[in-house]
Amino acid sequence: MKKEVSVSVFAVLIVAAAILTVYYLNVGPTGFVVFNQASDISNGTYSNTLYDGSAVVLNSSVNATSGTYTSEVLNANNNSASWNNLTWNGNVSANSSLEFF
Repeated sequence: MKKEVSVSVFAVLIVAAAILTVYYLNVGPTGFVVFNQASDISNGTYSNTLYDGSAVVLNSSVNATSGTYTSEVLNANNNSASWNNLTWNGNVSANSSLEFF
């Protein structure tokens, strides 16, 4: 019984420490963007790439072997916003690469 109580107390202390850390470091969730329509993604800059209706792809009409898409500036409408991470949800073809700057 004593061991179970001490494990429960330890777990509560860990959770409390995590909550206090988040509070004092002012850590919060990061923002994200989802392009739902072609018009959302068309505001970016394309170099040897194009939007084919479902993804940004290399422009095969100019035999591009590399290219870039730079999205429009994303404004969080909050001067204290921090963009801490970027997540890619998709596939990269063989012999291709994907970079975020």
